[in-house]
Amino acid sequence: MAFNNSTNKIATKRLIKKFDAKLSGRANTNDGKIDRVLEGQGRVSVSACERVGDSFQVSGTVNADLFYLNTEKQLSCESIVLDFNEKVRVTAIDEAFVLPRVKSIKLSKESDSQIAVSVIVEFELFGVVYEEVEFVCGADEGCYTIEREVELSQLVASTNTNFSLTTPLEIADLTNVLSANVTTSVSNVIAHQNYAELEGSCVVDIWYQENEQLKKTQKNVDFSEEIPLLNCQDGLVIDFAFYDRAVNVMREEKVIDINIGVALWAMEAYKVKVIEDAFSEREVLDFTIAEFDNINVEPVRNFSERKTVIVDTTNRKRVDEILFMGAVRAETDHATYSDVGVNIEGVITFPIIYKNYDNDDIISTILSAPFEIAVSTDIRDEHDIESFVCAEVCARVNSYKNKAGKEISMVVDFDGQVYCQTLKKEHYIERIEKKEQIMRKKSSIVVYRPNKNESVFNIAKELKISPDVLRAQNPQLEDGNECEQVVVYTKF
Repeated sequence: MAFNNSTNKIATKRLIKKFDAKLSGRANTNDGKIDRVLEGQGRVSVSACERVGDSFQVSGTVNADLFYLNTEKQLSCESIVLDFNEKVRVTAIDEAFVLPRVKSIKLSKESDSQIAVSVIVEFELFGVVYEEVEFVCGADEGCYTIEREVELSQLVASTNTNFSLTTPLEIADLTNVLSANVTTSVSNVIAHQNYAELEGSCVVDIWYQENEQLKKTQKNVDFSEEIPLLNCQDGLVIDFAFYDRAVNVMREEKVIDINIGVALWAMEAYKVKVIEDAFSEREVLDFTIAEFDNINVEPVRNFSERKTVIVDTTNRKRVDEILFMGAVRAETDHATYSDVGVNIEGVITFPIIYKNYDNDDIISTILSAPFEIAVSTDIRDEHDIESFVCAEVCARVNSYKNKAGKEISMVVDFDGQVYCQTLKKEHYIERIEKKEQIMRKKSSIVVYRPNKNESVFNIAKELKISPDVLRAQNPQLEDGNECEQVVVYTKF
């Protein structure tokens, strides 16, 4: 039997590209003349992400709520819908999914009855990328080979879809609703035969006026959705991504409609045998050595944590009364191993509109504060120093109160996922070529099993060769690592 070659595809789900889109428009006001503009907040809905040649066409809408003060010093809000259609060039990918978010909204007073708005939307394009690798397999008489198993991953099922949730709204006059935003968290994803079950919850914050006072109510909606996933099997580990597409107040029906976009990828692990070294007494073997980055992703661990976050406002005009608090955005800076599991550090950012009692001035600003979360998990015990942990976090404010107008004490609910990635460079023989037989000096092949914790230097001394020659023929050997594999070398 001769050596032969086998081509395999390695599938990796990863972030492909980030890109921005800038949108602009104008909104006419219906609630009196504009005194000055305040803050805006928006929601993004992607209607299509389709391949067009070597690019993806991403289209959808941004729904923005624009807050302003009218000439009677009343807080008012107008809505505007902006369309986008972006084309982005990408490398060859099997599946794609876009996570959008509103990066910034800037308002300006165009006239007494018109607001100009500029919105920057950030898109994260995720995809499943395939890399083809060619391995030498099989065997040949007269050749001695060292083989080992490498675990790879392949895509077996995927889908992009969205689903809606509807819940009643107990507000007497829905015409006075100013704004609504939603925060969604996924607690569990379970694989079944040809479908996946998605479990989680949505929290909707609704701001409305009642008797000339601005009030807030909150709705909690739990969900368990069955999403069709062809070729899925029980027990598979599913990777997922999701975002809040839209939240709409249906005034006539007196309900809230929540729409969530979601992508699911089911990856299956499989093993292949690769040859990492070979020797022959009769022929000269010419090797082509190759390598690739093998990324193993562990199952996602979901977590929920409630923390008190203190926001310092001493460098601003005193915050006496918060009228409106917009959607909170959580950005993760670091995720590291700790004694209890995983330590996550980041920053939350959110807009507020508040009143200062000195002259009853109404002011808008963007606030931020750092956060730190310790997630209890055994993830550290299962991995070595080649592993690193990743975290995705969403946040929502449960309650808050001012402290002397100089700081805001916020009770924040954090929901998210942590998972571990192990990156390892795999070295293998991509091709073996035989050259014509030649007269060779006497040689021998020695198989040696090192003792526990035996160093490279001691092994080389025992075999009477240099450590450099030993490492060259056995790249898997490293000082300080226990090695149970045989050591093979040719002695001339």
